[in-house]
Order: sequence, then structure tokens, then C-alpha cells
Amino acid sequence: MVRSRRFLDKVWKLQYKIADSIKEGEETENILHNTIKKVGEDIGSFDANTAISSMMILINHLEKNESVNKKTFLELIKILSPFAPHLCEELWVKFGGKKSVTLEGWPKYDEKKLKSSQSKIVIQINGKVRAEMTLPVDSAETDVVSAAKDLPEVIKWINGQVIKKTIFVKNRIVNFVV
Repeated sequence: MVRSRRFLDKVWKLQYKIADSIKEGEETENILHNTIKKVGEDIGSFDANTAISSMMILINHLEKNESVNKKTFLELIKILSPFAPHLCEELWVKFGGKKSVTLEGWPKYDEKKLKSSQSKIVIQINGKVRAEMTLPVDSAETDVVSAAKDLPEVIKWINGQVIKKTIFVKNRIVNFVV
């Protein structure tokens, strides 16, 4: 109960970060369109937990931004409305909705915006996360490993030690075993 309250409080607080003129970045658009797709599919298969989980990912991402595009916020309100109708209705009216949010059409996702051009790669030393980096999707293993070795957080942990094994999972992880 407390967690759902915190989740809805985060949505409520997002309204104070809205700016009409801001253009969303590629990462935000990617997360938004993936969330619209995921929530739509999950509602159809009655998977409420995973739908809410994907909305939490979007909300946590939007919280980190300095401001939020009004259109993005309203799309979030539309997909959240089946789960929190009273809150969404109030926010919808507050931001200019003439009719009920439940009468609005379900947001459409753009297939082109489902895939990101960047991937977040986690760097581990002996299985423990020590750093993260963002690189273009499908970067070559040699490029990723050399970039990982150059990170100050990684140098600190492998300095003077022999790397016995390097485990690489494309677009996800590099693990150095020392």
C-alpha cells in the first residue's frame, strides 16, 4: 500500500516539471513508446504487475529529467488511467482535457522509436558492478572491452592485476575476472 502511494505521489509531482517547449530526447521517447506498447499488451493479457512495472521505469526516468514535455505527461496519464482513474482524471482536467480521459483513444507507439541507438553496458569486476557506460548498439567486443578498461572506476579495481578472463555479453555486460 505504501509503495503504490509513493508511485502515485511521483506521478503527481511530475506535473510540476511540465514544460510545453521542451523536446524529449531519444532515450525518453524510446522508453515512452516501449511503455505504451508493453502496457497495452499487458492490459490485454491481464498482467497488471508488469504493466505497472514498466510505467514505474518511465516515471523514474522522467523524474531524473529537469523538465517533462506536456505531451509525454499526457500520454503517461492515458496509460495510467485504467490503474488510477481518479488521479488521472484530475490531472487530465487540470491540463486541459475537455472530456474524460477514459474516452480518449489509447496512445499509439511508433515502431521506429522502440529501439534505441545507444545501449547501457554494465562493467563488472569479479561479478560485482563497478561502472556503467553508454555506447552505440552492437559495438564490437574489442571496442567495448578497451573502453571499459579505460574507465577510472575500472582502472582502480584492476590496476596491477592480471585479467584471467573477460566475459562479454553484447549490448549488456562486460565482466573482468581477476
